[in-house]
Amino acid sequence: MKKIILLAIVAVMGVGVANAQDWNKGDWFTGAQVDGLGLSHKFFDDDSETTFSIDVNAGYFISNRFAVDAALGFGLESWKYEGMDESESTNAFTFGVGVRYYPVGNLFARVGFEGQSIKDVDGLNSYVGVTVGYDLFVSEKVFFTPAIYYKKGLNSDLDESNNIGLSVGIGVRF
Repeated sequence: MKKIILLAIVAVMGVGVANAQDWNKGDWFTGAQVDGLGLSHKFFDDDSETTFSIDVNAGYFISNRFAVDAALGFGLESWKYEGMDESESTNAFTFGVGVRYYPVGNLFARVGFEGQSIKDVDGLNSYVGVTVGYDLFVSEKVFFTPAIYYKKGLNSDLDESNNIGLSVGIGVRF
């Protein structure tokens, strides 16, 4: 299974190199993404959380290799902690800002901040995160973005909250 996933990633990257479109200073982009495989685990017990979110985002290239972006989203979360008979769930609104760096072609690394307001919970949860992704152009203006991310909770009650996941997005350059 791991070999199949690795082969699929290499194939997507290979097709992307063949269809590479360079970003330029002054380019804008907008799009939507789904973070559907976010899994958070405490590694020494049976606690787990699952997240699913839909985000809209926009960004601007301040140079040929650097872009700033912002996102708004809606997510669903469920969790089951040790000793619970059934899992619980809620929904959340998120916002985020970040900086993308493109070292080679359309491969990027993003560092960002995310805030999250959860239904029936006072206060704001905050996270810092790192994303590695690839903008795969299917035409001159339209692209898909598969990515993997890692988020770390900043709140004192989130200190052990690590979230690793996959996302896929679609965007338009203008």
